[in-house]
Amino acid sequence: MLKKVLIAVVIFAVVLMVGLSFLTAKYIDKEEILRVTQEREQLMKARDSILVLVAKKDSAKQELEKKVIDLETEADKARADVDSLESARQEGQLSVRQLRSQDDLESQLMETYPEIKTSMKVTEVTHPEIPTLKFLYFSVPFRFAETFLIEHQNSNNYQKQRDRLKELDEMQQQVIDLQKKIVVLEEEKSAAFQSGYDSAYAKYLDVNEKYLTLLNKPPQVKFGLPQVGAIALGTAAGFVGGVALGTSASK
Repeated sequence: MLKKVLIAVVIFAVVLMVGLSFLTAKYIDKEEILRVTQEREQLMKARDSILVLVAKKDSAKQELEKKVIDLETEADKARADVDSLESARQEGQLSVRQLRSQDDLESQLMETYPEIKTSMKVTEVTHPEIPTLKFLYFSVPFRFAETFLIEHQNSNNYQKQRDRLKELDEMQQQVIDLQKKIVVLEEEKSAAFQSGYDSAYAKYLDVNEKYLTLLNKPPQVKFGLPQVGAIALGTAAGFVGGVALGTSASK
């Protein structure tokens, strides 16, 4: 009979001790902790990938900006060359107008059209009404007149091309200015999104950290005694209760 009483005492004490220990122990949801931890790690990896991608984009952007600067420099140089060529053309035209001597004029013509050097002749023509008034004319082969016609047509056409190219260049500069404004707006929008994302990311990590802390250290049910004391108290109470239970069972 005493043996049964002791067994009952031990069983009751153990059950009560386990119950009190369960109430005072931390309740940890390991699956939720694992899920939240993995979610945070995935987000941090995604964040790192975004930062790497942004760094690559920034590097590529810097390279493109350098190329743009180089091209703009070349374009400015080309425009300066065009202006210089136009100035030279005007000066050359004026210098031809200022030729006065027959030798200078003939020399300039031969330099410009060397193909007529051997066939060209100078002819003196008398004014039909004033015999004392004489004029000097260059005599060239008749078909050579085609050269002057073609040169004149080319000149007119080149001037029109020049004017249209200037208009095109002005429009391209306007397009470039608008594109730069668009790029600035895109950068401002990206900066705004980046700022919002960084803020949300920081807040998420903060909340995630607090949530993990709560999962790892949830609120405890305490009775004013340390866990060891609770176990001892449970054991003593279980012993007393077990004795009572065993006594009643023996009767």
